Amino acid sequence: MERRKWPDIDYYRWQVVPLGEDEHGLWVVMEDVVPMFRHGEPFDGRRDGVRVVPWSTPWCAWFAEPGATSGRLEQAMDLYVDIIDEAVRRDDGSITMVDLDFDVVRYGDGRVELIDQDEFVEHRLLYGYPDAVADAAVAASRSVLAAVEAGVPPFDGEAARRWAAIAGIDL
Repeated sequence: MERRKWPDIDYYRWQVVPLGEDEHGLWVVMEDVVPMFRHGEPFDGRRDGVRVVPWSTPWCAWFAEPGATSGRLEQAMDLYVDIIDEAVRRDDGSITMVDLDFDVVRYGDGRVELIDQDEFVEHRLLYGYPDAVADAAVAASRSVLAAVEAGVPPFDGEAARRWAAIAGIDL
C-alpha cells in the first residue's frame, strides 16, 4: 500500500494483508512487525489495526489498537482518517492513493478533530493542487468530520471490530 503526495511523490509505503471486502471497501490488517517507509526511509510507529480502503471515495480509514498513536500525535487515538484523492488497485495487487493532507482523528477519549489544515494550505501552494482537487479535499474533510462525529458506519467501529477479530487484533 502506498500513500503518495500530489501529484506522485513518494510518501508512505508498507505491506498489508487483505482480510476481505464488504459494503465499506477492502479491509486489510496492518501490523507493527511489518516494515513501513516514509520518504523511502524506515519509519517506526505503532500501527497494529485494520484499515478500510473504500473505492471511489475521498478517504481511507485506519482503526487502531487501543493506545496507538500516529507519528505526530502524542495522544492515543482509535481512528485516523486520511483524506485522499481516491484509492486505486493496481494490476499487481498494490494499492495507491494520493494523500491530500487533511486528517480526521478520533482520540481515545472520544474527542474528534480535523487536523493538518495548515499543511493543506502549505502543500496546496507548494505542490500546485488544482482548484477542483483542493475543493474536493475541503468538502471531503468536512463530510468525514461530520460522519465520524455522528458515528456513521464504518466510523462507528462495528465493521472494524469484526475484521480485526478475524486478524486476531483487539480493537
